[in-house]
Amino acid sequence: MRLQNKIIEIIRGFSFSTELLLLVLFFVTLPLKNSYNSISILLLLIFTLSKSNKPSMKGIYSFPLIVAYFLFSVCSLCYSTDLHSGFTSLLGHSIFLLFPLLFTCLSFSKSNLNKALNYFIVWICLLAFYSEITTILNLLATDQSLFLWFRKDFSYINLGAIIGVHPPYMSLFSSYCILLLIDKIGLNKSKNIKYVVGILFLLFYTIHLSSRLPITALLLVSSVFIFKKLSSQNTLKSSVFKLLVLAGIVFTLLFSVRSTRYRFAEVFGMKYSSGLYIQSGPDKLDQWAAAMSANNNVLFGNGLGDVNGSIVESNKTHGLLKNADRKYNAHNQYIQTYVGLGIIGLILLIGMLLYSWDSKKPFLKLNNYFLLYLSIVFLSESYFQRHHGIVFIAFVLCLIQHQKNNATSLTID
Repeated sequence: MRLQNKIIEIIRGFSFSTELLLLVLFFVTLPLKNSYNSISILLLLIFTLSKSNKPSMKGIYSFPLIVAYFLFSVCSLCYSTDLHSGFTSLLGHSIFLLFPLLFTCLSFSKSNLNKALNYFIVWICLLAFYSEITTILNLLATDQSLFLWFRKDFSYINLGAIIGVHPPYMSLFSSYCILLLIDKIGLNKSKNIKYVVGILFLLFYTIHLSSRLPITALLLVSSVFIFKKLSSQNTLKSSVFKLLVLAGIVFTLLFSVRSTRYRFAEVFGMKYSSGLYIQSGPDKLDQWAAAMSANNNVLFGNGLGDVNGSIVESNKTHGLLKNADRKYNAHNQYIQTYVGLGIIGLILLIGMLLYSWDSKKPFLKLNNYFLLYLSIVFLSESYFQRHHGIVFIAFVLCLIQHQKNNATSLTID
């Protein structure tokens, strides 16, 4: 009998609540195929409906700008000419209604949310480790030098392709995990080393992904966050010293990873040994200028269905034939929103970020640092154009506003 009770006790120790299991499933499938993650969202919604006897719509007013962004996206279909693209885009944007409904009808427990995010950190670390190990094994299998590990052929697009996630989006996931780990430092001193190792590994992986602005944004916001965390627990002199040591490690990583170093150099102009000269800075400005001029209605935009087609045509008009042939979007979420939804949509987008900001001790809040990160990386990528981006950002924004409205925090070890 004692043995039976012991076995039952062990099983219960490993037991998952349905809520936690579905949250973990959501985060685990997020970097995988879109269809897998869509199924996890559907299961979350079914679970929400089964738990909510009398769902009240009043709670949705807690997410006013997120819902307003969705409703205006719906209205934009009225003046879109390409309704097929419009409804396809609206399907992705529906997440700005589904997640507010989810958080309104189902009050996620603080413990389950924290555990799910911990699993997410572990999962992203495992995917990053798998990507790096696979790259090394591919080099060894073809009898190539490991020195090529940091060459562009085995970094950036190719590194992200191993797990099927575009580098800026994988950088989005890894950067959020880094900020979560920074927030945990000091909560349990016996685990600080584990957190620091996790931060350094994910930082290395993010740098190896070679997405320039996500790296820049991460280094900026994490440096301030780390300094604030250190200064709250150490003397100013000690905090500065530790920050300088970390800066030395970061500089060494940036210098060592050739692909990343070269991609930063390409912004201002770089000539390779083969004679190829690349200066991507002016090209990026031309791309943004062409995308901006695609807007035919400053106030309302061209409509959700016509945004990408308008940008492609504008690229042709401005002589950016390569961009037009590849059907590039604006590579800037602010401009992408302006072309599709005009000034009104742009105000709602910026408003979503500002509304989520917590003004009480702002520079000690994890969520504020992620909002700053988002506001920067939106300059170089149209994150709402891919499932990985729009789903993750919508969930985190709803989570942030849910915590703000309920005065809760996930700062638990």
